[in-house]
Amino acid sequence: MTTRAIERARAGDAVPGPPEPRLDAAEIQAHVLAGFAAPLQTALFVELVDAGRARRWLRRIAARVTPLSAAPPGRPVRTGVCAAFTFEGLRKLAGDADAFREAAFKEGLHARSGLLGDPLDERAPGHPRNWVVGGPGRVPDVFLLVGAGRRAELAEAVARLEPAPGDGVRVLVAQEAAVLHGSLGRHEHFGFRDPVSQPRLRGLERPAPGHDRPGRRLVWPGEFVFGQPGQNAMDLELPGPVASAGPEWGRDGSFLVVRRLRQDVAAFRRFLAAAATELAVSPDLLAAKCFGRWPSGAPLVLAPGGDDPALGRDDDRNNEFGFAGDPLGLVCPHAAHVRKAYLRDHPTSDLAAAAVETHRLLRRSVPFGPAYPLAGERGLLFLAYQTSIERQFEFVTRAWLNNPLLRDEGEGHDPIAGQNGRYPHRRRRFAVPVTDARGGLRRVVLQLDEEWVVPTGGGYFFAPSLTALRLLAG
Repeated sequence: MTTRAIERARAGDAVPGPPEPRLDAAEIQAHVLAGFAAPLQTALFVELVDAGRARRWLRRIAARVTPLSAAPPGRPVRTGVCAAFTFEGLRKLAGDADAFREAAFKEGLHARSGLLGDPLDERAPGHPRNWVVGGPGRVPDVFLLVGAGRRAELAEAVARLEPAPGDGVRVLVAQEAAVLHGSLGRHEHFGFRDPVSQPRLRGLERPAPGHDRPGRRLVWPGEFVFGQPGQNAMDLELPGPVASAGPEWGRDGSFLVVRRLRQDVAAFRRFLAAAATELAVSPDLLAAKCFGRWPSGAPLVLAPGGDDPALGRDDDRNNEFGFAGDPLGLVCPHAAHVRKAYLRDHPTSDLAAAAVETHRLLRRSVPFGPAYPLAGERGLLFLAYQTSIERQFEFVTRAWLNNPLLRDEGEGHDPIAGQNGRYPHRRRRFAVPVTDARGGLRRVVLQLDEEWVVPTGGGYFFAPSLTALRLLAG
């Protein structure tokens, strides 16, 4: 704040804040900042076999990609297409792709898998060599996501995008995904609503009273879109430096992390049944303690006595909470997924509130496979946007989800998304504080012997602006 501004403030005058950012809705892909509400989606992982011939196909793709301007204000688009490229894919198309600055993007997900806690043993299902797509020799160049409301509509949209024999393009994997049916609608396969908590962006929302509270904080859009100011790490109100990907044409683009995660629902339920007996609680309560929310999305700290579906449906109220009132983790354990993935206001954190917001992710995940107990592979196609894979996705995974010592020595790993990459046996632990009959506090440490979330593919991609996409297509 300047001396003149301080003088005006002392005199009782309003101090103007920094100007609100302006987002170019005609350039930014809708999937980045609005997402798709489409209940049916298909992901295509594509290899550019002949980049020269592939440009004709890419021009067809560029004409179909959905801009943010097509999204209703504050809402996702019902149908749409998004397109993103790995670094190797961009090197085939752009002479200056090496100007990208981020090492993680250039190296790729498969090369950094071990840093994320994925198995180092090549025999393990989660090792990149065993992935469905994205492992050595099967790294895609392009990722396409198509969303629609009806199967016939989706099939028609996918058919328009699939390459013809002479296009110099090969589809490595076509992954179907869909919102689950019935009571699991808008939930993931373990039975919990997903996503619930998302960053709120300046430029899409204007500051309102209370916007500095956890769950209502407004983040500067450069955390998710290049060419925009990022979040100042010391002050929620102030912008940080403008985010730059490296190439000039990186403006209005975003990095996309894709993780194909297989979910073992039977293993998760076996753990709940055995551990709930040890804790003398219901399996439903233990599952909520693992997530930090009830299946509806209602947070434990606001609904400690049981699920509250009305609260779960209210995306404003169900994020109006912090952890300061539960410092010991009696209601929501320190290692619960929501408490690991977003620190909010945890009193022992050495990060300022603004710094916490520099590690946020915009998640666009969608389930795949049949609901349990039907036969077949099931899981989550995890999708997340950011402008720094290292500072956002990788930091959250390594420093928070996988860190058994984040707040105290015994809290353990995130039981849902955390992995233990430090030891050969990969066993994890999850500490649950409980009170005894006399009101004393004790900590029960649960051993997680099975892995119920296993990585089976994915990649690090860049989702360019609409203009950059047309330039890449030539």
